[in-house]
Amino acid sequence: MITPRLRPRIERTVAMPAKDVTSRMTALLESAACPCEGLVLPASMELRVRESDRHFWSPQLKVIVHETVDGTSLTGHFGPNSNVWTMFMAAYGMVIISAIFGVFFGLSQVVLGDSPTGLLCIPIAIVLVVLIYVAAGIGQRVGYDQTTVLRDALDASLDHARPQDDSP
Repeated sequence: MITPRLRPRIERTVAMPAKDVTSRMTALLESAACPCEGLVLPASMELRVRESDRHFWSPQLKVIVHETVDGTSLTGHFGPNSNVWTMFMAAYGMVIISAIFGVFFGLSQVVLGDSPTGLLCIPIAIVLVVLIYVAAGIGQRVGYDQTTVLRDALDASLDHARPQDDSP
């Protein structure tokens, strides 16, 4: 079962220079067999599903490339398109701000001796936050196969070019 997480992360250290990591990813992205497209810069990479396979819930993988004494550290996160991410954060923000105003309104009603109907915003806000979280989980479930494609493409760019071991 897939447990929804906000922007799942990936961390990996490879025993090669950062320049080799980025050149291998560039080579993979330029090959016809690559199931994704992206942008490779000296210190970062961004992988996306091909335009023809992309849908509303399609993920993207953003990776920071940092050279260390042990090789190269890759730290990245999977996330939706920036527009989808912004929409979800705006929805959370609007619900939270509305709940805060509702609580203040309800407390004012209590102080004035009125019925505290403003406090009804608390259970409503909880329900809305749960619904937004469920929608995010559905989106992650729909995009799971594409997340695997992106992770496998990253792994392929790093694994296929390793020096072959001549031992039996």
